[in-house]
Amino acid sequence: MERVTVTGAVLRGVKGIPISVEVEFLNRLPAMVIVGLPPRGVKETSERVRSAIEACGINFPRRCIIVNLGPADVKKDGAGLDLPIALAVLAADGHIPADKLNDIIVFGELSLSGELRPARGVLPMALLARSLGKTLLVPTASRVKAELVPGASVTSAHMLRDIIAQVDRVLDKVPSIPPRPHQPHDLDLSDVRGQPKACLGMQIAAAGRHTLLFVGSPGCGKSMLARRMTTVLPSLQPWEALEASVIHDAAGLIGDNNDALLLVERPFRTPHHSITVAGMIGDRTLRPGEVSLAHHGVLFLDEVAEFSRSTLEALRPPLKAKCAHHPVNGEMVSTPADLQLVMATNPCPCGFLGQPTCRCTPEMITRYRNRVPDSDMQIELLPNLRAVNGEPGPTSASVRAKVEAARAFQRARGQVIPNAELERGEIEGGLHPFVLEQTKDATCELGQCSSDLLLKILRIARTVADLKECMLITREHIQAAMDFVRP
Repeated sequence: MERVTVTGAVLRGVKGIPISVEVEFLNRLPAMVIVGLPPRGVKETSERVRSAIEACGINFPRRCIIVNLGPADVKKDGAGLDLPIALAVLAADGHIPADKLNDIIVFGELSLSGELRPARGVLPMALLARSLGKTLLVPTASRVKAELVPGASVTSAHMLRDIIAQVDRVLDKVPSIPPRPHQPHDLDLSDVRGQPKACLGMQIAAAGRHTLLFVGSPGCGKSMLARRMTTVLPSLQPWEALEASVIHDAAGLIGDNNDALLLVERPFRTPHHSITVAGMIGDRTLRPGEVSLAHHGVLFLDEVAEFSRSTLEALRPPLKAKCAHHPVNGEMVSTPADLQLVMATNPCPCGFLGQPTCRCTPEMITRYRNRVPDSDMQIELLPNLRAVNGEPGPTSASVRAKVEAARAFQRARGQVIPNAELERGEIEGGLHPFVLEQTKDATCELGQCSSDLLLKILRIARTVADLKECMLITREHIQAAMDFVRP
């Protein structure tokens, strides 16, 4: 009997962290002691490991078993350490050659019968194994998902006894099972009728990554338009799909079965207005919040005036930094949050401003609108009766093609950040002579001569020019931009 080390892993935020599982037998009273900030259910872990080993027909060692999980200052959560602890005990007791475990990372939960069960966070573990140049050993149910990570070496087993009986075969990589093709959604912008300005606004917002606010009475199509925002954004790239899928897997939103796939469409998240700050941003448990689940996709805040002020204020830092930060044990853990923000609100508390049924006073309307956060673009939607008889909007494919062309035009200019993040000095170089002064005058005509409003108009105008592949921003582009701003 000797000291044996097996590499396991735990999920920390949306990243896999390698954990060294050391096992040593001591001449003391029989017991199993797990040290090194073990999971909260450490007693349950010990009993699962003991029962799983005995289910394989092996007598559990009647020795004092010391299990050290290193590094000791990293908190370990989840049941994914069950399998590496069991293999380390079996190797220390001579049932598995210890050298066979040197080049693998082990991740999985154990049942009392010795069955290997999936644990949350397989995709991050596959990324970790790939980065370390090791093979990932997971339950058979998780194998298809793990092999979706390009370049990852993955092996699997269904029962603990399979690893003991056929350790050489189990630890050799075998061909993967190809996943079944994905069936895309059938949402399309052409489903929306009679809202041409809204469709144009979505095109501009998608091309420049501008935040967008829909204002309109109930039933006019605010949610319908927002749900089609992902269909006009550029197609999801493989690296974006992997990043977004890792976050969803860390949150337990991707199942373990033969249909498991990387996300192929941009995420669309629409949290209820009763959501807490922890639900929106994430908390000390490091479960991804809604801002991270919308990474590379759309976060839609319907009835945004009903969200708590604390929740909306908490959104500002992640939207600016494109990631959410969580202080844990003196360390800052970050989860990505690069997203497109879309909001919707009624024009007044009852939603029927200007109609005979509306009884909202001016004070109520002002107070309600003050609860709506600022946005780059605002679109007033037509009433439902006028919109339903209108012409259908453009197809999502045609709008997406224009958005992709505009972004390609931005890259051709040497731009690496979205138009929504450009500073004034970066835009003024592309202004047609005398347009800046005319824009300042037009801003004052809106009733608010502010630098923020001027910058907002210039950013949108830059996007309008990009959609027309114009290097210089003209008066025409400024006028188009002013149709989408709120003073």
